[in-house]
Amino acid sequence: MKRVKSISLTVIFILSSVFLLGSKPISCQRHYETVLIGVVEEAERYLIIEQHLYPIVKVRHDDYIPLSYLQQAGISIKEIEGITYLQETKERGTYKLAVNLKDALAYMNDTPVYCGNIRSYALKTREELLIPVAALKGLWMIKPHEGAYEAREKINLSDDNLIEMTETTIKNSSNHVMRISWVSLFWNGKAFIELPKREVLFEPGESRLLEEPNGKGLTYVTTLLTCVNEELLDIADTFGQKDTSFFMHYTAVVRSEALNQLFPRYTIRAMMKYTIGSLEAKSHIELWRAEKRSYFVVKDKKGKKFQVPYNSIHIDGDWGTLSSKPSAADIEDFVTLNQLESKTSYLLWTDIYRQRTHVLKKQEGIWHLEKTFVCSTGKNINPTPQGLYEVQYTIPFIGMDKGYRCKNALVFYRDYMFHSILFDKTGKYIKSGQYELGQKASHGCIRLSEEDSAWLYQHIPVGSTVWIR
Repeated sequence: MKRVKSISLTVIFILSSVFLLGSKPISCQRHYETVLIGVVEEAERYLIIEQHLYPIVKVRHDDYIPLSYLQQAGISIKEIEGITYLQETKERGTYKLAVNLKDALAYMNDTPVYCGNIRSYALKTREELLIPVAALKGLWMIKPHEGAYEAREKINLSDDNLIEMTETTIKNSSNHVMRISWVSLFWNGKAFIELPKREVLFEPGESRLLEEPNGKGLTYVTTLLTCVNEELLDIADTFGQKDTSFFMHYTAVVRSEALNQLFPRYTIRAMMKYTIGSLEAKSHIELWRAEKRSYFVVKDKKGKKFQVPYNSIHIDGDWGTLSSKPSAADIEDFVTLNQLESKTSYLLWTDIYRQRTHVLKKQEGIWHLEKTFVCSTGKNINPTPQGLYEVQYTIPFIGMDKGYRCKNALVFYRDYMFHSILFDKTGKYIKSGQYELGQKASHGCIRLSEEDSAWLYQHIPVGSTVWIR
């Protein structure tokens, strides 16, 4: 019968760009995106190594230890082609706090860290590399102890086998035949994928290439040795690498950053002609809305709003429109990742840069794109105010007292509304706006074709969220 124990292998990690002759290297993504994961907090817990205490920090829900503390705890640190390798040396020291990490921003490190034979992700702040406590099980036996973690030396293999692992290969460096099995773990953006467990008889000095799964969009997470010469290795907790909550958060942040580039916020830049209150002359501001050639409402760098005279600012030129066409999934994900909600099952999002209004409907808790309409928002001199609103009320037509008729109006803020292009007073003949759809052309309202405005008027209930961006 096979014995089950927690075993520490003596592992040498050699990073090499030379692959096995005739083999195909893993082509999936091997590095991570450097995105913000969270803020460092005090965990009020310690790592105990031979009665020495080393502070633990927390980011979101997970515990980490700064790399400098591990170095003080006797861990050797080597960096080869940007990848950090940690090994136990048994030379202990007491921790000396060099940097206060509380409230520091923690980002995903772009390269992995090896804790013994465990390939792990890591976080980084401006001053430190943060290692998941769970990954330290590649170096020690880690046991919870009275609100802390106690690190104990692992049991070594009696036959002192030597296995070399790289980012792409496993090698038997001993002078005798070894039976080795392993499992590789990949992340597809929604769930983990494990390649079927391999069990291979290695000749002395033989190397094997780590296989890759079929499919695109995969990120390589780790490879875990599961059995060496009939010795089963304890990988029940996967050393913290199979953390669905963490990787779902990481994926959401990566996706959000990509979508923020795809959907940039349209900003109307302006400059103060002279000083008004705290707004100094020649200072740069953002124009938010105009009030009938009477005054402007502007924002300073902190987003604070100010009312200034109509002739007090110089407005930069129009940035134009974007011609790229995002997919339905891009639009749905962007709304979802911005955590937008609505009192109704509908939500309207007007993308100022593309001059498009998207209609989304929530079904079983998920936003689905139902319609996309070409529109015209306000010119830079009379911008459509950006922000979150809701449909307040509807009007069948407006503008009769001004010599025109706009149909199917949905009011969302003050006198800003969705409505049709301009017709004559009878509503039969188009007066203007038809050939300007897709361009900024209005005095602040959002114009649509007669057909599209009628669809909104008939389907969008009062209380539906309106997002102008």
